Amino acid sequence: MNAADNRSVMNNGSVMNNERVTLSLGPSSGHRPVTMRGPADMAELLPYLLGFYPDDSIVAVGLQGPDLHQGGVIRADIPESPEQWPAAAEETAALLVALSERHGERPVQVLLYLCQDPTTAHAPPAVDGLRPLADDLRAAFGRRGVAVKESLCVSDGRWWSFLCRRAGCCDPAGNPIRRAPGPGPAAAAAAFAGLAPRGSRKAIIGGLAPIGPPGADAQRAALARAEAAEANGADGAGGSGGTAVQEQAAGLLDQAFAEFAAGARELDEERAARLLVALRDRLTRDRGVEYTRPAELAPAERLWRFLARRAVPPYEGCAVAPLTLLAWASWVAGDTATARVVLGHVLRLDPSYLLAELLYESLNDGMTPDALLAAVEAQRRRREAGGPV
Repeated sequence: MNAADNRSVMNNGSVMNNERVTLSLGPSSGHRPVTMRGPADMAELLPYLLGFYPDDSIVAVGLQGPDLHQGGVIRADIPESPEQWPAAAEETAALLVALSERHGERPVQVLLYLCQDPTTAHAPPAVDGLRPLADDLRAAFGRRGVAVKESLCVSDGRWWSFLCRRAGCCDPAGNPIRRAPGPGPAAAAAAFAGLAPRGSRKAIIGGLAPIGPPGADAQRAALARAEAAEANGADGAGGSGGTAVQEQAAGLLDQAFAEFAAGARELDEERAARLLVALRDRLTRDRGVEYTRPAELAPAERLWRFLARRAVPPYEGCAVAPLTLLAWASWVAGDTATARVVLGHVLRLDPSYLLAELLYESLNDGMTPDALLAAVEAQRRRREAGGPV
């Protein structure tokens, strides 16, 4: 499709000229709506919409009401096997419709993005390989009565429309997302509203990868010792579920947090290992959930990042709790992009981790953390006052 006339094709093949779609980017309470007028704006605004640059992703944006304002937003991984694409399309469509219905309004239409960069420098454009997935998504939403307003492939700084069928309309090489050095009007409006992408999803997750040599070997040995101590009853205190053990773990966590609040950036391998094992207990983890007062958020995020990176193989499962706590602290701090990416990563590590499921669902529902934050603070005050929690 020619970017110059900035037209979008409806899923019935008709063409709409400069029809506007209003996106309320960022937290629902914070930002003025940003209007986009066609697929070029749609492609450029994607990282502002999510807060990060998606990669290997399906993104679905529900459009609601007669003015087609933004509703729910879903991001999912593109399955590696095309055999899984029909199921992924059904799941994406079902999830977006269910998400919208929880807020009392089904989507009228949907915007779809398939984002995948070439695997090698001279690989063919991703658009042709992803076309069957685009067709699966269109069919899945169609079965639910939701029209696909536009469906784009975004890859390697360019975009293509899956819906354009007019001969000679679209450049096979795609359209540059940016035709000028600076951002387009819609992206400039998003930036003026204080929105900025935080990097790619892969980069965010990459920054949380377990440490490698030479520190990994010492950390692995410390984790083995900590796990053995837990199995043997933690110095005879009656097992990991005992009150004495939980109090010991809470004290260890509070001390580590106090050090990070005072400026520390690391712990020794033994304490890091003991904390990673202790955080597998729900009560100890919930103690970490409480570090959400304004002055506590930055040191808490540093501590959770540090611990998550010390969950070296074969102890990757120990990263689930600190990563979930990192996502929670990030959400409270207003960094929904990091929270969303990290929670998605946690649920790939452990699809049944309930706290991560709760937080991810709340984010997808467009909630703010205020209600959960109030409950956490009330529990903390009761604990500090010596009452039942």
